[in-house]
Amino acid sequence: MEIENQQRMELLPELLLKSEITNEIIKPGYNTSEFWITMASTIIPNLITVLAIFKLVPNEAVSTLSTALVAVVGGIITITVALKYIKSRTELKTKYISVEHMRNMENQRINDNAMENQRMENDNAMENQRINDRTIENKQYLLFNLYDRQIIDKEAVLKEVFKKN
Repeated sequence: MEIENQQRMELLPELLLKSEITNEIIKPGYNTSEFWITMASTIIPNLITVLAIFKLVPNEAVSTLSTALVAVVGGIITITVALKYIKSRTELKTKYISVEHMRNMENQRINDNAMENQRMENDNAMENQRINDRTIENKQYLLFNLYDRQIIDKEAVLKEVFKKN
């Protein structure tokens, strides 16, 4: 049992490197910003020293050039990091605004549907009232017509006309 666990632990790094999920997360070292920042901050200042060793740069200028180069490289790195940060924050905010816009559009669609449903209910209520009013008018017309023909008497007409529905 312990041997199996040990074998699994030995295979774990290889499995992680081969998994689809971590392919997006784990980049080769030379593709990372950390690699290039380290390279720039260590190799470039030491380049002056190497040039001085081969007598391509005077020894008196090594300290000044090295300090200046460190300052320039540091400034470039700082600006690069700041710009990448701003870019990533802008992308994040843009995505957030896009999601908020989609939410607002969906809420507007829901509100529009609710208003349309309310309008349709009002129209239906008005149509029902119109039909009810027409039914009452037709009933009254029929009663008066029957009264004119002397099929029913006045009291029956009055009773039906003023009866509560």
